[in-house]
Amino acid sequence: MNRVKVKRTMSENINHLRGLIHSIPEVMIQNHGKYNATSSFKIEHSGETFCLPHYNFELKAYFSLYIEYLKSLMETTLDFSIFHMNDREHTMNLIKLNDTNNATIDDFINEQFHSKCHSFYIRFENTRQYDIERSLITTTTFRGECNVCYQTNELKHYYNCDIKDKRNHHGICGTCYIAWQRANPGNTCPLCRSCKK
Repeated sequence: MNRVKVKRTMSENINHLRGLIHSIPEVMIQNHGKYNATSSFKIEHSGETFCLPHYNFELKAYFSLYIEYLKSLMETTLDFSIFHMNDREHTMNLIKLNDTNNATIDDFINEQFHSKCHSFYIRFENTRQYDIERSLITTTTFRGECNVCYQTNELKHYYNCDIKDKRNHHGICGTCYIAWQRANPGNTCPLCRSCKK
């Protein structure tokens, strides 16, 4: 009985590692085949850019597919809008379009924007929440209330906190982080005692 359980656990671990090895672009290539161009998606408020293989799907299929991949890359569940780079006033949220002509993305971009470029802006409704989510997995800062001194400041997640509800954060300012390091030789999170990143 234990031997079967160990094998299942090993198999689960191997599948998990395989998932980590393959990047989103690799998964897209495996699922949709070769590609000749790339699509770039730039987050408007942070400048962070994601380049993915470009596939000339119908408009609705294109954005439903790419939204899935982008949310996976950004590790977010937040909603966002997508605008073509030539839509300077951001008047056409491409996610919400109902194209009845079944046009491909290339035909649509050419017709609407007189372009062959596959570059888009991503606009988050809640930029603060996105910045908090990103700081949990990167070393970026975000503006908020420090969990130690309760002052509004630039904060950072210095620890590997396992925060289930992404509306919360364990960010602390630089001054409090230094003071906490001196007071806590183990250097663990002042809120949940997680280890340093």
